[in-house]
Order: sequence, then C-alpha cells, then structure tokens
Amino acid sequence: MDTGAVILTSFLSTIPVYLFFATGFYLRHKQVIQADHDAPIMRIAMDVAYPCLVFHSIMKYMVLSGNETLSSVSFSLQAIAAGALELLLGIVYSIILNWKVNQVYPWLKSEVKQGKLLFKKYPEVTRYTKQLFVHKLGSFVQFQTTPFLVYAFVSLKTVAYYGNYTLIIDKISIFISNLLGSTNAGVGNLIAEGDSKRIQQVFWELMGIRFLIAGTISFALIRLTGAFISLWLGSEYVLPQHILYLIIINSFISYTRGAIDQFTYGYGLFQDTWAPIAEVIINLTVAIIAGHFWGLPGILMGNITSLFLIIVIWKPYFLYSQGFKISVFHYWTGYIKHLLIILLPGIVCYHLYPSNDFTPESSFTHWILYGMILISTYGILTCSLLYLFTPGIRAFAHRILKRHH
Repeated sequence: MDTGAVILTSFLSTIPVYLFFATGFYLRHKQVIQADHDAPIMRIAMDVAYPCLVFHSIMKYMVLSGNETLSSVSFSLQAIAAGALELLLGIVYSIILNWKVNQVYPWLKSEVKQGKLLFKKYPEVTRYTKQLFVHKLGSFVQFQTTPFLVYAFVSLKTVAYYGNYTLIIDKISIFISNLLGSTNAGVGNLIAEGDSKRIQQVFWELMGIRFLIAGTISFALIRLTGAFISLWLGSEYVLPQHILYLIIINSFISYTRGAIDQFTYGYGLFQDTWAPIAEVIINLTVAIIAGHFWGLPGILMGNITSLFLIIVIWKPYFLYSQGFKISVFHYWTGYIKHLLIILLPGIVCYHLYPSNDFTPESSFTHWILYGMILISTYGILTCSLLYLFTPGIRAFAHRILKRHH
C-alpha cells in the first residue's frame, strides 16, 4: 500500500466527522426547544446513527488492514471507494435524520432568513459558535493525527494492529457519550436556576456515574481485550500489555471528562481558545520526540500528556474559577477519592480471578464466562464503595429509589 493511499484514506475518512460535528450542533440546537420529553430527538438520532457507525467501522477496518475484499480494483482505488462511501454515508445520515425530525416535530422548522435576523438579535451566538468550533477542531486534529504518526515512526502494519484496538474502544466511547449525553439539556436548566448547592450535587452525581462506568469498562478492557483480539483475529495481532495500558489511560480520561465538559458548555465557557491549540502542539511535540525513540508507546504518550495537562489539569481549574467560582481544591479532593475507590476493586479482582484459571483466550465461551464474573464482581464492589464513601452516587441512588416509590 503506497503512502498516497494512506494519506488519501485518512483524509477522506475525516470528512464524515465534520458532518457528525455539524449534526451534533444541529441536534443540540433543536433539543433546547423540544417539548415532547417522551420521544427525545437524540433517541431518533441514534436509531439512524448506529447502522451508519457500524458500516463506517467496517469500511475503515477494511482500508487500514489492507483487506482485499474488493479484489477487482487496486488498493488505492479501494481507499478512494471507502472514503467516498463514508462521505456519502454522512450525507445520507444527515438527510434521513432531518426527515425523521421533521416527521416527529413538524412545527420545528429552520429558516435561513429567520436565522439571519436572530443572529443580529443574539450576537453572542456567533461568538460562542466560533469559539466552540476551535475547540471541536482542536480535538479532531489531535485524535486524527495518531495513525499518521504511527505510520511515520513505526509501520503500516502497526497502524492496522492499533486500529483493531481503537475500533473497539472508540465504539464504547460513543456508547457512553450517547448514554450520558441526554443530560446536557438538564445541566443547562440547572445552571440557569442558579442554585449553587444543587449544581454541586448534580455535578458530583454525574462524576460518580462516569467514574463507575469508566472504571468498570477500563478494568474489563485491561483483562479481556487481549483475549478477544486473539480469538477474533489471532494471537499475532495482540499488542504488548503496556501499550494496552496506555490506550486505556487515554480512553479513561475521555470517559471521565464528560461532567467537566457538560458544565463548561452549560456556563458557556468557550473563551479559552488557546487550550485546544496548546493541546495539539503538546500532543504533536511529545508524540514526535517520544515516537522517534520509543515508537508506538511514545506516540501514545503524546496524547496522554496533552490530555493530562489540558483536560485533567486546566479544564477543572477553568470551570471552578470561572463557572462555579469556588476553589478547585474541592474538585481534586473528590477526584482523587473517586480514583482510589475504582482502583481498589480492580486490584482485588486481579488477584481473585487470575486469567490463567479461566483461559479466556481458549474459546468465546470461556471469554464470556470470565468477562461476566469479572464485570459483575468489579461493578458490585465499586458501586458499593462509591455509595459508602461518595455523596454523588449516594444521592443518585436515592433519586432512583424515590422515583420508583
């Protein structure tokens, strides 16, 4: 496979992401003014989105792994075909979604002429949109450069191996985002009410839920991914365990950042446009230097370093100082407590259920059995500890129980 095909494939595969961002902005705009809470627009979106995302993943995997399924054309033409299909898929998805929304909400119309008048009436919308675009573009550029760097400093084969892992983890990330993204509008309403105590309570409820989900998924991925790849593709496709740890650290930060992002967006705090730019620069600098010396682990360290400095360190400080207007010390106390709580059950389960006793790589039956035991044990222990030692999960549990009585 030549370099031109790799570059063209990666470029074409990014186009649907721009459409996805545009669709996301469109959905959020309509979600703010929806009146029917029994049929949220996001549910309609996901009915259309999941088949599209599955097809998108299959096509991307075919290209990156060098699959010769389309044997009648050269691989370069296969790359062009895959990219064109992805672009077409994004357009079709947007059209179907717009038709479905119009069908369910016929009164909800968007008119360009009315939009121009509203932009003049609310000029802050333009400012926020430009700032938000920089943030989205920064995140997009950062995560799309990793395959290029892996190809440049390691090999094309490693791009395919790495793609097998990210194929699984990315879809889990999308699932978590869609699962918890429905709370975005509620966060905005909560902030508008201005009840500081209530805001803090809901913030830590969301943080607790995310830590519970992120901890369970991360531990399951650490223990089960290698065996799954071995059963799915073969043992030769399994990456070293330390690389899996780096991938999961990266994804864990992405899983747990959601509550900070929700409240940052709720307060309209987009003015730190330097942050995504700095994030990209840090990522590329560390990835290029470390990738030159250590290959794939060094490249992954670029992502982790930039996420740690900007997402883990800066964003909470920015939210607490400009939004909550209280000391960020409260955040770090709660964050470290949650982190220690989700680590403890992982250590217990690691020693309690060693993989050698279950041999999950021997068959899918063993793998499923091992996964069920691990996930259920870890989930019960973590949920119990979070309920006992953190107010967020405790308040969330009481809310659920109260609703069902």
